[in-house]
Amino acid sequence: MNETALILSDIDNARVWLATDANARKEKILALSKTVTAVTNSTEDGFATQRRRDIKRLLAEVETTRKAIKQPVLNLGKRIDQIAADYLQALIDEESRIARLSGAWTAAEQRKVDEENERLAAAQRKAQQDAAEALAEQERLANLAKPSPKKEIAAEVAVQAAQEKVIQAQAAAPAFIPKVSGKLVKREVMFEITDAAALYAVRPEFFTLEPRRSAIKASINKDTRLPGLKCWEAVSTSVRT
Repeated sequence: MNETALILSDIDNARVWLATDANARKEKILALSKTVTAVTNSTEDGFATQRRRDIKRLLAEVETTRKAIKQPVLNLGKRIDQIAADYLQALIDEESRIARLSGAWTAAEQRKVDEENERLAAAQRKAQQDAAEALAEQERLANLAKPSPKKEIAAEVAVQAAQEKVIQAQAAAPAFIPKVSGKLVKREVMFEITDAAALYAVRPEFFTLEPRRSAIKASINKDTRLPGLKCWEAVSTSVRT
């Protein structure tokens, strides 16, 4: 049995190398280009332009060849991806279907657990409040000018009972979902932006601003004046290959 569902045949034997005269051509072009040290007249500018054309031609030639050589590799990559995708799609669909079933059950159980734990927490708060009130009543009776032994005994009994309830409430084990081997459960806060402008007004750090260079270039000239924008005209040159 194969250890993998995909098999790649003989790709390691593919070879790519430079043509025999490639380095010599590059060195010749570079040697000529290095003689361009300044451009002070039209003759020198013509020589410099020719040197740029030589460089651009070699760059274009190599780029064309690179793309042609690489295209079968890209096609192979796409073919590998397609074969894997076709093979895996039924498995992905089935895993997603089971995940939805399991996720729905887990979410429902989590709601039950949360409700039960909130009930336990409320019971603890109530027991602590009752105990505090019982202690306060006991102190109030103890500070009366004319104490009532009978009421003081009853108050002491009430304090003890309330404290026992606190202990019982604190001892109650929190609810939880039994762990399933191999299953990971995480809780994540989700969000949906319903009004981007309103949210940006109060929390601008939630957003990023990226300039649309194409829209800017299409709308300005060298005389454009806008807040936060500086415009000027630059001169550049290019050469025909």
